[in-house]
Amino acid sequence: MANIRVRAQAVILDEENRVLLVNHVKDGKEYFVLPGGGVEFGEAAEESLLRELKEELDITDVKSVKFLKARDFIPEDKSRHILDLYFYVRADVSGVKLAENDGIIKGFGFFSLDELSSIVVYPSREFIIDLVNEAVGRILR
Repeated sequence: MANIRVRAQAVILDEENRVLLVNHVKDGKEYFVLPGGGVEFGEAAEESLLRELKEELDITDVKSVKFLKARDFIPEDKSRHILDLYFYVRADVSGVKLAENDGIIKGFGFFSLDELSSIVVYPSREFIIDLVNEAVGRILR
Protein backbone atom coordinates (compact mmCIF):
# COMPACT_ATOMS: atom_id res chain seq x y z
CA MET A 1 0.00 0.00 0.00
CA ALA A 2 1.33 3.43 -0.97
CA ASN A 3 1.66 6.21 1.56
CA ILE A 4 -0.13 9.54 1.63
CA ARG A 5 2.19 12.49 1.02
CA VAL A 6 1.39 15.51 3.21
CA ARG A 7 2.42 19.00 2.09
CA ALA A 8 2.10 22.35 3.86
CA GLN A 9 1.67 25.39 1.62
CA ALA A 10 1.56 29.12 2.32
CA VAL A 11 -0.64 31.92 1.07
CA ILE A 12 1.58 34.98 1.45
CA LEU A 13 0.60 38.44 0.21
CA ASP A 14 2.73 41.52 -0.26
CA GLU A 15 1.62 45.08 0.57
CA GLU A 16 -0.22 45.27 -2.78
CA ASN A 17 -2.18 42.06 -2.07
CA ARG A 18 -0.27 40.11 -4.70
CA VAL A 19 0.21 36.42 -3.92
CA LEU A 20 3.69 34.90 -3.69
CA LEU A 21 4.23 31.95 -6.06
CA VAL A 22 7.27 29.77 -6.69
CA ASN A 23 8.25 28.92 -10.27
CA HIS A 24 8.98 25.21 -10.80
CA VAL A 25 10.40 23.39 -13.79
CA LYS A 26 9.91 19.63 -13.67
CA ASP A 27 9.84 16.99 -16.41
CA GLY A 28 10.13 19.75 -19.02
CA LYS A 29 7.07 21.61 -17.70
CA GLU A 30 7.12 25.08 -16.17
CA TYR A 31 4.46 26.15 -13.66
CA PHE A 32 3.84 28.15 -10.48
CA VAL A 33 2.74 26.90 -7.06
CA LEU A 34 2.32 28.29 -3.58
CA PRO A 35 5.51 28.07 -1.51
CA GLY A 36 5.88 25.14 0.86
CA GLY A 37 6.66 21.48 0.72
CA GLY A 38 6.53 18.06 2.27
CA VAL A 39 5.91 17.42 5.93
CA GLU A 40 8.57 15.12 7.33
CA PHE A 41 7.82 12.33 9.80
CA GLY A 42 7.72 13.67 13.36
CA GLU A 43 7.36 17.26 12.18
CA ALA A 44 4.24 19.35 12.77
CA ALA A 45 2.70 20.85 9.63
CA GLU A 46 3.28 24.45 10.73
CA GLU A 47 6.88 23.63 11.67
CA SER A 48 7.37 22.07 8.24
CA LEU A 49 5.93 25.12 6.52
CA LEU A 50 8.28 27.50 8.34
CA ARG A 51 11.25 25.27 7.47
CA GLU A 52 10.28 25.16 3.81
CA LEU A 53 9.80 28.94 3.63
CA LYS A 54 13.28 29.44 5.04
CA GLU A 55 14.86 26.80 2.78
CA GLU A 56 13.16 27.96 -0.43
CA LEU A 57 12.86 31.72 -0.07
CA ASP A 58 14.81 32.76 3.03
CA ILE A 59 11.60 33.89 4.75
CA THR A 60 12.31 33.96 8.47
CA ASP A 61 10.40 36.95 9.88
CA VAL A 62 6.96 35.35 10.20
CA LYS A 63 4.34 37.37 12.09
CA SER A 64 1.47 34.85 12.12
CA VAL A 65 0.30 31.55 10.66
CA LYS A 66 -3.38 30.62 10.29
CA PHE A 67 -4.69 27.29 9.01
CA LEU A 68 -7.10 27.75 6.08
CA LYS A 69 -8.08 24.35 4.69
CA ALA A 70 -7.04 20.89 3.58
CA ARG A 71 -7.36 19.46 0.07
CA ASP A 72 -6.89 15.89 -1.17
CA PHE A 73 -5.33 15.30 -4.56
CA ILE A 74 -5.92 11.79 -5.93
CA PRO A 75 -5.63 11.38 -9.71
CA GLU A 76 -8.12 9.12 -11.50
CA ASP A 77 -5.50 6.37 -11.86
CA LYS A 78 -4.91 6.53 -8.07
CA SER A 79 -1.16 6.55 -8.68
CA ARG A 80 -0.62 8.85 -5.71
CA HIS A 81 -2.40 10.57 -2.85
CA ILE A 82 -1.39 14.02 -1.66
CA LEU A 83 -2.94 15.87 1.25
CA ASP A 84 -2.26 19.60 0.94
CA LEU A 85 -2.60 21.78 4.05
CA TYR A 86 -2.97 25.48 3.30
CA PHE A 87 -1.99 28.25 5.70
CA TYR A 88 -2.26 32.02 5.56
CA VAL A 89 1.15 33.40 6.53
CA ARG A 90 1.83 37.02 7.41
CA ALA A 91 5.55 37.67 7.03
CA ASP A 92 8.10 40.30 6.12
CA VAL A 93 8.70 39.60 2.44
CA SER A 94 10.93 42.59 1.72
CA GLY A 95 14.03 40.42 1.53
CA VAL A 96 12.62 37.36 -0.23
CA LYS A 97 15.25 35.61 -2.34
CA LEU A 98 15.77 32.22 -3.86
CA ALA A 99 17.61 30.41 -1.08
CA GLU A 100 17.74 26.87 -2.42
CA ASN A 101 18.72 25.40 -5.77
CA ASP A 102 17.14 21.97 -5.87
CA GLY A 103 16.97 21.71 -9.65
CA ILE A 104 13.20 22.24 -9.63
CA ILE A 105 12.73 25.74 -8.23
CA LYS A 106 13.54 28.28 -10.92
CA GLY A 107 12.35 31.50 -9.29
CA PHE A 108 9.45 33.25 -7.61
CA GLY A 109 7.22 36.26 -7.98
CA PHE A 110 4.28 38.18 -6.60
CA PHE A 111 1.20 38.01 -8.84
CA SER A 112 -2.05 39.92 -9.01
CA LEU A 113 -5.34 38.31 -10.01
CA ASP A 114 -4.95 39.50 -13.58
CA GLU A 115 -1.43 38.10 -13.81
CA LEU A 116 -2.59 34.66 -12.63
CA SER A 117 -4.48 34.36 -15.92
CA SER A 118 -1.25 34.50 -17.93
CA ILE A 119 0.71 31.75 -16.13
CA VAL A 120 0.29 28.04 -15.48
CA VAL A 121 -0.59 27.77 -11.79
CA TYR A 122 -1.46 24.76 -9.63
CA PRO A 123 -3.76 23.65 -8.20
CA SER A 124 -5.71 26.32 -10.15
CA ARG A 125 -6.15 30.06 -10.45
CA GLU A 126 -9.65 29.81 -8.95
CA PHE A 127 -8.49 27.73 -5.99
CA ILE A 128 -5.71 30.20 -5.14
CA ILE A 129 -8.14 33.13 -5.40
CA ASP A 130 -10.54 31.32 -3.06
CA LEU A 131 -7.69 30.76 -0.56
CA VAL A 132 -6.72 34.43 -0.64
CA ASN A 133 -10.33 35.51 -0.18
CA GLU A 134 -10.72 33.11 2.73
CA ALA A 135 -7.49 34.40 4.29
CA VAL A 136 -8.09 38.13 4.10
CA GLY A 137 -11.59 38.75 2.79
CA ARG A 138 -12.87 39.53 -0.66
CA ILE A 139 -9.93 41.46 -2.03
CA LEU A 140 -9.93 39.49 -5.28
CA ARG A 141 -12.80 38.74 -7.57
